Amino acid sequence: MIALLSALLLTAQADTTAQLHLYRYWRAPDVTNVVGFVSVPLAGLTYADDADGRSRVARYDIDMTIIDAEGNVLLRQDWGNRVRVGMAAIPPTSRAVENVSFDLKPGDYGIAVEVRDSISGESTRVEESLAASGHRPLLGSLMLAHSIDRLEEGEQAPAGSLLRNGLAIAPNLQGSVSAEDATIRLYTEVYPPAGEGGASEVASVQVVLAPEGNPEARQEAPAIQKRYPADGGLELLQLPVAGLAPGPYSVGIRVSFPDTVVTTLERFELSAPAVAMPTRTASTMELFPGLSEAQLDSAYQKADMLATPRERRLYRGLSAEGKRNFLEDFWARRDAIPGDPNEGYQEFTERVEYANREFDSSGNPGEGWSSARGRVWILRGPPFERLQRTTNPEDEPGRRGNERRRAERQYEIWRYAGGRNDIFVFFDQTGFGNFHQIYSTDPQEFTQPHWEELFEDAVVTLIRSLGGTPGR
Repeated sequence: MIALLSALLLTAQADTTAQLHLYRYWRAPDVTNVVGFVSVPLAGLTYADDADGRSRVARYDIDMTIIDAEGNVLLRQDWGNRVRVGMAAIPPTSRAVENVSFDLKPGDYGIAVEVRDSISGESTRVEESLAASGHRPLLGSLMLAHSIDRLEEGEQAPAGSLLRNGLAIAPNLQGSVSAEDATIRLYTEVYPPAGEGGASEVASVQVVLAPEGNPEARQEAPAIQKRYPADGGLELLQLPVAGLAPGPYSVGIRVSFPDTVVTTLERFELSAPAVAMPTRTASTMELFPGLSEAQLDSAYQKADMLATPRERRLYRGLSAEGKRNFLEDFWARRDAIPGDPNEGYQEFTERVEYANREFDSSGNPGEGWSSARGRVWILRGPPFERLQRTTNPEDEPGRRGNERRRAERQYEIWRYAGGRNDIFVFFDQTGFGNFHQIYSTDPQEFTQPHWEELFEDAVVTLIRSLGGTPGR
């Protein structure tokens, strides 16, 4: 699930209906992995004045259902999110984007998503049919992206990004490319022909580009020769389109194996150059006026958990004034509705303040944001379900006879709805209120080896059931 911090401002034609975007990839032996994005129009929501008098708040709920060809419900997920905006009119192109991922066996399916305005009760429903053939494809879906960043070890994916194969991908769902950026970024997966010789076959890879409705103007980049692993490999392409006339285009990848050629295409719209405007105007309130370099570094230290690898590298070499400008622009890019107030920054600071109040066990006031629970709270927001429990000392594992420890230990289980329905488990192993993260269903998050030994079997079964996996 992606909260307000990850709301994307999509430069598309005005549309007040919810949208569902599906991308398909393959996994051995016959699994179709589906990545879905639900796009919620912010201008179509009903807002109520917030207590601060300077902003408005709305909430939407999402219900997703997957059924098979016989009408059996295979999966049902529901989750909600809050949106806060300023008092100004909301641009009709503003959308919040949430992603989900699920696996399908061969068959025909229906995917239904209902987005409901929690205040007005009005809802929109989107339905898509999807066939999972079970046959090994040569290419997965082609995804256009605003950015594709490879994460270094230990780095977290920025809010709003799809995490896949160690990459943080910010999808370009509307296929809109600004003349100022003038770069197309593409992601797909290539699966060489099955059989012993498939992985050894040399493939020829080309990028193709053509104005829509004018195939004679088609352009093809020089072919690149390469081999792919037997279970599939990635294709990440960055294509400059500066100098092209504004308008609709098709862009894609052609992969040629000795006996087979396959091409996948996506449409995008190249916009005309906009009138040059500064990133900040005199009417825009600065967030970091008059701060010293040490104070700027402190502000960035918290924001670092949202930064992309490129932003982290850039910040390190800046002067004090450069750091101030960096932070102003950093939060301007994360402002769902441009103008005052900056909703993304407000949401972030509120989560930091809450973390400092609730999770500070270090004895140093104001450090709760850096705790395990504080970090997850800031990145993901309040969990859908939060269980606070205490171990039973009579049943504690890891003891023999009289060696049994008698002290109780506290633990918390947080469950987030939407996406993978991720679970986080925090454990106070010392008994001094210092909770550590010991388990998560998110493969990019830390899980302590043999964490199960800290609990009795009933607790382990509960944790695994909440995470959608069977007990041991």
